[in-house]
Amino acid sequence: MTERDGAGPAAAGAPQGPPAGAGRVRLLLKLGRWHFVFGGLLLYVLGVLLARADGASLDSGRLLLGYAALFCAHLSVSYSNDYFDRAGDRFSTPSPFAGGSGVLVARPELGPAARGIALGLIAASLALGALFAWLYRPHWSFFPFVAAGNALGWFYSAPPVRLSSRGLGELSTSFSIGLMLPGMGFFVASGGIGTAFLVLAVPLLMYGLAFILSVEIPDVEADREAGKRTLALRSGRPAAFVINGSVLAAASSLLAVLAWSRWDGSGAYTPLALLSMIPLVAGITGLALRPRGREAATRLVNANLSSFILFVLLADIWLLLAPGLA
Repeated sequence: MTERDGAGPAAAGAPQGPPAGAGRVRLLLKLGRWHFVFGGLLLYVLGVLLARADGASLDSGRLLLGYAALFCAHLSVSYSNDYFDRAGDRFSTPSPFAGGSGVLVARPELGPAARGIALGLIAASLALGALFAWLYRPHWSFFPFVAAGNALGWFYSAPPVRLSSRGLGELSTSFSIGLMLPGMGFFVASGGIGTAFLVLAVPLLMYGLAFILSVEIPDVEADREAGKRTLALRSGRPAAFVINGSVLAAASSLLAVLAWSRWDGSGAYTPLALLSMIPLVAGITGLALRPRGREAATRLVNANLSSFILFVLLADIWLLLAPGLA
């Protein structure tokens, strides 16, 4: 389970000396944007529980090792994005879900450490993915799946690809958030990607698109200065809210059809359909209000993304505790 108007955090105050000791560690930890990692954990658990509803037997060793590979890959994105976006983040004001962490704007000397941490985490993710494949013998595509997730995270902002600057950031993030994070949980738990998960591909991709579009909306001005070509920038902030609300309405409608059809036979899609009303309400509110200013837009975006996290959290709890889904 990324972030930008006005002068950046480094603009205020005189230059500061390099941090040392505990201060340096604290700043490097702040770069991790841990609430995004928590969202990724919730999506991973969602995939695991969908696999359980589809008949997979859960094994704690498999689940922990699989998540360790995902954790390293997901955490690396926070460090690489802040590193490669640090020039554009000078025009931004950080918020919980947008604008970067602000650490490298205020402390540019930490840039090499951030890049090194990102690369180290990618190496750890690949090593753990290879270990999982060797120990548990999942479908042959497991390690390429892990490698592709790491590549998408790195090249979202890293040159020479820089997907976010080529109008491809939404596609890559929709795939990462909507399919790779929950898909990793399903893959780890079941050893492959089954039909029960694949039929959710379209609504999950829609939620991934709604996520990245929400993250982009507060950053329109900063992304323009940075030369990015995000969907929110190209469409304009009010239109981006319309697209976001429409995408969430379509995702809820598809989940309702899947729940009504009882496609999987386990009833696992029913809680997803019902709980999808939570982000839908937030999305429709943004569609109705369509604010132009950054401050009002940021408040709505924070509500949108918080509602998405709540949706996945409650879906996990329901799938875990509801009888008849094991």
